[in-house]
Amino acid sequence: MRKIKKFLSQCRFLILPNAIVTYIAIALAILLICLSRLFYVCKPFLSSTFMGVATGIISGIVLLIVTGIKNTWIYNLEEKIKWLDSIHNKILEYFREERSYPQYCKNNSLEDRYNYVYDFAADASNINMMIIQAQFSKVLPFNPDKYFEKKYKYNTKVESEKLQELRETIINSDKTEVFLSPQNVRKILENSIHTLSVLNSQILKDIESKKSLIMIAKKSIL
Repeated sequence: MRKIKKFLSQCRFLILPNAIVTYIAIALAILLICLSRLFYVCKPFLSSTFMGVATGIISGIVLLIVTGIKNTWIYNLEEKIKWLDSIHNKILEYFREERSYPQYCKNNSLEDRYNYVYDFAADASNINMMIIQAQFSKVLPFNPDKYFEKKYKYNTKVESEKLQELRETIINSDKTEVFLSPQNVRKILENSIHTLSVLNSQILKDIESKKSLIMIAKKSIL
């Protein structure tokens, strides 16, 4: 049922004013072709005129369709870039927080440091959850959850399990100086940092690739 609703939602462009004008143009072209065939013998000049007008209309429709496909493709790429860039920025925020932890340790209590470390796990989970929840978006032109798995080999379900284990490790910790030391925290977060670092690198390459395609498409005469 959800897939049907999503399909119907994506087909709403079929009733837009420009689409209706296209239907009328197609109907008119068909009518002119029929009239051209009807008057082909008795009134060849009129038949030729009808066919010439029909050909012009068909050429215009083909050009409109080609331009529409191109613009839609560019729009989809631009929307993907915007969304991927938002994930990229979230990952950068996560890295900034992790790098600032050693300095944070110097001026804060063990309790504050524990909360800070706990937020690391929460932020990583939030990034993963953003990808999962985006699949239900009616605005995005793609399914990020499936896209990440296919394009980046990033499985949100597997990552959710890993991040839950990380969260439990932090929750069950003894909140001691040893556990909350920058070296130990770095070790605990090592897998999460590596995963997000690889993902971030892949996203940046993907964004640059899409920007290059958009540039080429906009310069193209077709």
